[in-house]
Amino acid sequence: MGAFVSVPECQSHYNITINCDYTQSNETGRRYESIGGYERGSFPADADIAGIGILGVFIAVTSFAIFISLIDVMWQVAKVWNFKTTLTDEEKDNKESRRSVSEILETLVVACSDQQVFTGAAYALTLRYWKGCSISAYHYNLVANMMLLTCATHLMSVTIVRNYWKYPWLAAIRVICISGVFIVTGLLFTNQNAGEEPPFPTALPAANETDSLIFLPAACFQSDMNTATDTFRATTANSTAFWNTLKFSKPGNMIQGWNWYVVILLFYGAAIIAEAIRFCRRGKSRGGWRTGVAKQFRRCFSRGTFTRRIIQNVFLIYLAGGVGISVAATVNASQYIFGLRSWANRSGWIETENNQNPENDFSSFGQLVPIWTSVMIIFSFFGIVSEKITRRMNRKHAGENRPPQSGTIAYLDPSHYDLFSPQPEKPQGDSPSYFSPNPNGAPTPGSTIDLEAGKFSKPPRVHTNGSSIDFLGSSPFLGDSGAGLAITTPGGSSSPRPDKVSSTTAATARPSGNGGTSDSSSTGGNADAVSADVGTEA
Repeated sequence: MGAFVSVPECQSHYNITINCDYTQSNETGRRYESIGGYERGSFPADADIAGIGILGVFIAVTSFAIFISLIDVMWQVAKVWNFKTTLTDEEKDNKESRRSVSEILETLVVACSDQQVFTGAAYALTLRYWKGCSISAYHYNLVANMMLLTCATHLMSVTIVRNYWKYPWLAAIRVICISGVFIVTGLLFTNQNAGEEPPFPTALPAANETDSLIFLPAACFQSDMNTATDTFRATTANSTAFWNTLKFSKPGNMIQGWNWYVVILLFYGAAIIAEAIRFCRRGKSRGGWRTGVAKQFRRCFSRGTFTRRIIQNVFLIYLAGGVGISVAATVNASQYIFGLRSWANRSGWIETENNQNPENDFSSFGQLVPIWTSVMIIFSFFGIVSEKITRRMNRKHAGENRPPQSGTIAYLDPSHYDLFSPQPEKPQGDSPSYFSPNPNGAPTPGSTIDLEAGKFSKPPRVHTNGSSIDFLGSSPFLGDSGAGLAITTPGGSSSPRPDKVSSTTAATARPSGNGGTSDSSSTGGNADAVSADVGTEA
């Protein structure tokens, strides 16, 4: 669709014929027999726009952002009015790596804004440039007020978040996207004047009425002329016109909610200026001109001064104003959205499926996608909490000495896991073997491998320091017979290679009958008589 939708443009440029006809009714209590070619009960529903799931997600995300913003404002009030201890600049520097409560709350508000940047922009652009010739005035009104909800969320994110410009490039991308959403929303609100008659049906019909031209295509009431400039000029022509715009929900012939859009837009501009001031004031560690500005600010508004107290209270008023405007706009838009849906459902014009309005079913594909997308906000919350817990545990154990790491195994990263307890030193001479607590059944270390069944109580053990590998007792490699396996490299200098173990010789170590040490066919710890030869690389 073009930038400005109208009946002639849809016909000439897109070969779409729009039916703007309506037939008057002679029956009592009914005004129209047909509207836009649709008779009563045949108007097509559009669950991807007016579905309960879509509207519920938009309102729920904005309401959640409001709830978090209110908590953050109360937290700031407690800090300014000394209900909570406020850290000094030095303490803040020492605590810079930690996440404060305010930062957690503000991150959630930003997550809500990011979620609605893309979903809101998708609906606005689709309506404006691809579906403008087919959407009805009823659905147009709903989308416009859904976009008003997203603007309220974006206003809270820019107003509440103190470190919005902590990452300048990311913040710049956010501001560009949000400003684009504001521009498209303004175009939706302003292009409503196709002619004097009939006016755009934007007001909520009375509860006792069942007919309205709101089911006509929206293009029947729109113009191919740029009305945005004229609308803003008429809104700000003089003080009387401006206050009338703020007072009435539909000044002139604009769409419902135009007044709240103007208020949010003005405060959004003020918030951008305030964020620029914050950006300069917090540049003490960045170097350059921002450092000089930050030093001058701290000199004029140092901690505990009267001017600092004034600035803090002005800041609280600024926060309360941004959240208050967002709350009022959200309540107004939500009441209008659900009021209009409720009226349309009772009017009898919408076509039903199995005696049910399809817009009351949230299970359509177009609704499930934004519903599940909103769950990402919960993941953001869990990620923040997990990071905070991890940092807290790291600080708690920062001064502790790590235990000896002998026998550790490196696994894909610098982390170590001490899987096996360190071995005592190898006994000298004919002392009982340290491989088994049972001296009656232990083979002499460094000499033999016993592949015959033997019941050794020592669990399997692996040494990674290049000295020995022994499996005493039951082993998954030797079966369940409980055969013992002890592999030791000669002199402890070569690395064991279990993959090259072969049973090429047959020499066994027998426990001595008197319970002493075992004797072997090899002497001096040589590995000449073994039942498995440990291969090593030269």
